[in-house]
Amino acid sequence: IRSVWYSHQANMDTLVAIGTTVAYFGSLFNVLIPIVEHRSEPGQQFFETSVFLITFIWLGRWLEAKAKGKTFETITKLMELQPEKSTLVTIKRDPHGHELIIEKDIDLELIQVGDILKVNPGSRVPCDGEIFRGTTSLDESTLTGESIPVTKSVGDNVITATVNLTSMIWMKATRVGSDTTLSRIIDLVQQAQSSKKAPIEALADRIAQVFVPTVITLAIIDFIVWISLGAVGKIPSSWLSSNENHAIFALFFAISVMVIACPCAMGLASPTAIMVGTGVAARYGILIKGGGEAIETAFRLNTIVFDKTGTLTYGNPQVVDSKILHEESFPDSTNNEENFHNELLLQIIRLVGSSSNHPLAKAVTHHVEERLSEKKDNYRMTIKSVTEVPGKGLQATVIIHDNALQNLLPTETNIDISKILSYNVFIGNERWLNENGCVYSSYFAHELSLQEWQNSGYSIVLVGFSANLEDEKLNQEKSGYVLAQFGIADTPRPDASKTITILKSLGIDVWMMTGDHPITAKSIANQLGIENVLAEVTPEMKAEKVKWLQRRGRVINSNRHKFSKFLCRGNDTTEQIQRSIVAMVGDGINDSPALAQADLPISIASATDVAIESASIILTRSTLISLITLISLSKSIIFRIRLNFMWAYIYNTLAIPIAAG
Repeated sequence: IRSVWYSHQANMDTLVAIGTTVAYFGSLFNVLIPIVEHRSEPGQQFFETSVFLITFIWLGRWLEAKAKGKTFETITKLMELQPEKSTLVTIKRDPHGHELIIEKDIDLELIQVGDILKVNPGSRVPCDGEIFRGTTSLDESTLTGESIPVTKSVGDNVITATVNLTSMIWMKATRVGSDTTLSRIIDLVQQAQSSKKAPIEALADRIAQVFVPTVITLAIIDFIVWISLGAVGKIPSSWLSSNENHAIFALFFAISVMVIACPCAMGLASPTAIMVGTGVAARYGILIKGGGEAIETAFRLNTIVFDKTGTLTYGNPQVVDSKILHEESFPDSTNNEENFHNELLLQIIRLVGSSSNHPLAKAVTHHVEERLSEKKDNYRMTIKSVTEVPGKGLQATVIIHDNALQNLLPTETNIDISKILSYNVFIGNERWLNENGCVYSSYFAHELSLQEWQNSGYSIVLVGFSANLEDEKLNQEKSGYVLAQFGIADTPRPDASKTITILKSLGIDVWMMTGDHPITAKSIANQLGIENVLAEVTPEMKAEKVKWLQRRGRVINSNRHKFSKFLCRGNDTTEQIQRSIVAMVGDGINDSPALAQADLPISIASATDVAIESASIILTRSTLISLITLISLSKSIIFRIRLNFMWAYIYNTLAIPIAAG
């Protein structure tokens, strides 16, 4: 009654309620009427119909609840991984400066960020943090799927619920409570099981809304037909039981129609499959934030775009080759002069590069620090300003205070050193330096090395300088010069090539999108077996490229049978243009606009928080092969949903006419 009155929707409860109510009150009337009319024989009664109907419905509800309960086993198992208590370590010092260690067992809820915690061998890590003291091996298989223990030492990050295998360690808490990796995984699984409905689920709801009124109408028509046949004597008396009249006979058929119809079979066809599917996905290291909608999109997927750095590669680039202009541009200079130029130049690069968190900037800074580690001279300099332009590089203004300052620019510039106020420093790709007027000196033969590096798949970072002079006119006339170049390589993930091969065998178009030079990008793509490359793409352009792929569409061929069209994706035509359903796999903040634009945004667990928030699916394992598992699982789930629909349709199609007599 509440469902019909307040939400104006009829459901399975409506049919059961009408059927049991009619059966109960019909029996009640058959008790009262013979009493009122002083009959010697009692009327036909069927109280047991109401009792048994409600019993069977509740039995079905119990079985349904039990089935749904199994889908939450994944969450329960994840929750059980967290230890209930942890050992808090307090470090104090006595008057002589010796450490006094105080240990105390506390509940997990009392841990705060910054606490020092002790983790013994065999114990689980109580929260996210970093190792404060000690070295050990951790089993992270429960969360990452990596079966091989990982060695961790001071400063390394540790994850909640992973097992300490070898040695006692102290760790400093960095994320506690609901912010830990495990808690976030649990929240994501719960969101997935109660999130936005897939189109196929919405279809089931629309069918159910029409189905119930249709069944009630059929029951009423069935009652009218049978009672009319009884009134004109078309029902043989042998069909009627003792003390049963035509009205009761017709009423039984009407009740049977309402009770036998099962909109629940249609209503449960999709949610149960999706809830079980998200639980299975979590066990395989795939968190489906988007619920049924994400699963159905994964099923229809036909184009996938990979970001290069951090997705197809480990995202830990290193400088493998470098060239400093002063090593070649001053053939007549002394070794001391060359060393001065090189050291000063490297110190400026380190100073400017350290202001960025970009992986390539970090690689250059780390390389320069290693080269300067044995140098004792530090030149006094100040960064006046620094700006990072996404997808291009850094721009900084540096003032050098040493009196021994020499002109950093090539001798061909003929600039009076006393006129130089400061230097503009540009660190980035070739396009960025070209935009800022930085060219190569005629002394520097760079073309060969650049070509070799690009063909080897190296990402190239150039460093350019231009002088800020007292005379503004000279500033406009003088261009900048490229003074250093770095060849940076990132290791591809070992399963990337295999994953791409399988994706292509499934008929999915694979694209790689990167900000690298086209030659470098093509070299990496060839190593991985990717034919489609989008190079020199800035972060703001990434979303536009995804939109272009969606509009572009693709030609598909299909010769499937009409019957299989119901169970599997496909149609009868041999060729048609299909809108591209695009998935974007990324890991960085710069990928967030493209992730938001994609039909299916996918992020890996090591991604930035912004990328994870933008994603509908998160891969918790550090393997791209999880994408194949995702696609395979989505096909199984959608196949199961459609199979459930088919059985519900067959059941109702056969059962309702039989119940109607």
